[in-house]
Amino acid sequence: MDNSIYGLLIIAAVAFALLVADRMLRISKYIEPFQGTEQAQCGVDLPPCNHPLSCVNGYCRGTAPPRLPVSDLPVLP
Repeated sequence: MDNSIYGLLIIAAVAFALLVADRMLRISKYIEPFQGTEQAQCGVDLPPCNHPLSCVNGYCRGTAPPRLPVSDLPVLP
């Protein structure tokens, strides 16, 4: 009786490990550590940013504020 319980526990542990591995593999392609980390880095011992960009918290970012694209829809106050 004890051998069958241990066998079931081993099978359950393997099934759980496979389930966790499957979830990690499927989710890993959608995970981004931080937004904007693909940008060029700047700072101490790193190259400076190009002219229209400035160094902000170690990353090259634009100095212009973000804007929405122009739309043909009427805008009412």
